[in-house]
Amino acid sequence: MPFNYVKRLRAVEEVDYDIVMAEDTDPRKIDVSHQCYRTEMGLPWVMPIVREIEKVLANNIKENIKYSSFGSNEFRHAVTEFVLGKEHVRVMSGQTFIIQLFWQRVFLNQNNIDIMITIIIHWILRNNTGMIEDLCTIPSDAVVMFYACCHNPTGCDPTVKQWKYIAEAIGMRLFPIIDLSYQGLASGDPDEDAFPVRLFARLGVEMAVCVSFSQNFLLYNDRVGALILIARYAQDIPALKGHLATMIAALHGSPPYHGAEIVTTILKNPKYYEQWRACLKKIRDQTQNARNCFVGTLKSFGVPGNWDYITRGKGMSTFTSLTDRQIQHLILYHHVYIRKNGSFNIGSLSDNNVEYVAEAIADSMKEYPDIDDIGQ
Repeated sequence: MPFNYVKRLRAVEEVDYDIVMAEDTDPRKIDVSHQCYRTEMGLPWVMPIVREIEKVLANNIKENIKYSSFGSNEFRHAVTEFVLGKEHVRVMSGQTFIIQLFWQRVFLNQNNIDIMITIIIHWILRNNTGMIEDLCTIPSDAVVMFYACCHNPTGCDPTVKQWKYIAEAIGMRLFPIIDLSYQGLASGDPDEDAFPVRLFARLGVEMAVCVSFSQNFLLYNDRVGALILIARYAQDIPALKGHLATMIAALHGSPPYHGAEIVTTILKNPKYYEQWRACLKKIRDQTQNARNCFVGTLKSFGVPGNWDYITRGKGMSTFTSLTDRQIQHLILYHHVYIRKNGSFNIGSLSDNNVEYVAEAIADSMKEYPDIDDIGQ
């Protein structure tokens, strides 16, 4: 039979990690490795405004089965305004094109790309000048990837002044891909968090913006997002549109409807939008309070290193620089599960567990005192 020829795959490290965590029955177990928002009680949360819109859509008798390879026009228009602002000159001049798609890969003409580089904004903690020098020296037409805000996994974002230096270094010689997965969660203001995208657009930079609504609408399972292409010349858009149509035809017939309709309804209705902004503020305030509490607790236990960069961070991710041995000690002896690169979800901390996690880190560093000089 054909299935007899299917061989088992070699175990994947991340899968093994999840299995170990799932099978850990110790009552002290704390999972701070996930990337989803949790309330102060450590529970998943559906935004009240999202729940309200879901009820409205369920009772809406209009036809909700639409076939559109690029996504609904209403969604695409609302997201473009959300990201770039109303009546942006690049939009009005026909230099942008948006499709509803959750991108896992970005396909580009390899003949026009010399190198793909991911810029880790954590470098800003130590050597912002070095990062700018790298941007100025890498080959022209290279693709450079950024987080607009709430950098994952570090939580460390450039300042407005640093973004301006980055924009100058990019100029017209590099092609940035900007990940806009956390718009609104850094400052609580979606317009403020979109500053890097709008700055690059205002300067005429050609780029791609990958938008996701998994985090800022907590629509993790709906896979709703968009890709915005901003060209230097409007006459380049038809060719881009044709190639995207061909690729989309091979990926799916029509993008998901439900999550996109929720996002569209909220973005287009001022009352709903303000209610959603209030939800963003709740998440943002909770994560910032968790940062302050965590650092204060680390200091109370005398944990070595300068951890103040965590309080300056944004979003749900933060970085610890813990070594492999220290992380293993956290897991085996304290049942505290963080990611294997030393980062974790700061929003997973609450009054109920922050002291235990901080004490566990203190014990791990005492047991294996070979951590880097954090933040120095």
